[in-house]
Amino acid sequence: LLSHDFVEAALMRRAGYHVWLVHDLHGSYEQQPPNLLEELQRDRRWCQGNLQNARLMAEPGLHGVHRAMLFTGMLAYLSAPLWLVSVMLGAGLWMWGGVAAGGEGRAVPLEIAGLWAATVMMLALPRVMGVLAIVMTGQQHRYGGTSALVRGAVLEAGLSLLQAPVRMMAHTVFVVVALTGLKLDWKSPPREANDIGWADALQRFGLISSVVAAIAVGVLWLQPQASLWLAPMGLPLLLAVPLAVLTSRSALGQRLLANRLLLTPEEHSAPRVLRRAWAHARRAAPAPQWRDTLTDPWLFDVVRAAMGPRNTSWGSRGKARRQMLSGLLVDQGTERLSAADRMRLLSEPQSIVRVRDQLAANTHLMRGSWSDGVATDSRLSA
Repeated sequence: LLSHDFVEAALMRRAGYHVWLVHDLHGSYEQQPPNLLEELQRDRRWCQGNLQNARLMAEPGLHGVHRAMLFTGMLAYLSAPLWLVSVMLGAGLWMWGGVAAGGEGRAVPLEIAGLWAATVMMLALPRVMGVLAIVMTGQQHRYGGTSALVRGAVLEAGLSLLQAPVRMMAHTVFVVVALTGLKLDWKSPPREANDIGWADALQRFGLISSVVAAIAVGVLWLQPQASLWLAPMGLPLLLAVPLAVLTSRSALGQRLLANRLLLTPEEHSAPRVLRRAWAHARRAAPAPQWRDTLTDPWLFDVVRAAMGPRNTSWGSRGKARRQMLSGLLVDQGTERLSAADRMRLLSEPQSIVRVRDQLAANTHLMRGSWSDGVATDSRLSA
């Protein structure tokens, strides 16, 4: 299971334990991914995990609340293709079912206007209530003041409206990938500021922006008024590349911080635990490198002990690994190992011991050859 938290909670509740979602624990500061691409990479794993969990909704003995949570987790991502289908059907009905006899397209249908109004209300009302709750409890100073809080909320709402169609298209692709069983490679996204290059953004969003541009041209030619229905979703998709690049800029974030916009309480007044963490990070020694694992006896013992007493040197795979290691030039070959090969060595006790021993033997031979060369040079000089 890729997303196991709520599954564990459901099984614990079925076993008779009480499970509480505690909202008032302090001191946890896991940040969001630094940009839109990294956020979507994380969402890909969450999408597949929530769709996997949907299979457990019929599991006997689960509490109704947990079944509802599994269901809403599934809908969080299935809503993306449902939204896309709704927009496409609405555009089709407008283009082929809403043309008057004179050939002129009719005005915006009342049903569509009501749907958009309800959607805007659902998106805006929680933000308005959140701002009011902060102001009514006198906490606006932690967000830069009332003016900065309101301006930041408006800015955040605008960015969310622009990014929502991009997320919708990405989640739709993720659902298709998950349902077709395609392979998912996952690694935890970085949390530090990381600017997106134009080439990376174009590689990710260039195709969908081109497709949307072609559809927009066709809609404008066939039924210009239908573009009103597609514009709220189409314009952000056309601007997906610059939107991803510009919102990733750390310099932009620093300017917003200087203007006290989108300010968080931790940025206004950092808690003691964060100040201590930052101080320790500044004093921290450089992170050990791959070669240090093989040359530092203490670090090697720690890594070796963490592997446990497994024996991975037997069988055809073990033989193939021994043949590979026997021809490995440790002084240079270990640096050329791929990340997958290094991870394999870090999970195979016998293999990493062989590499360490070969590295030590090669180092000894190199030192011996150097000493002999120095002695020969000394005799020749004499």
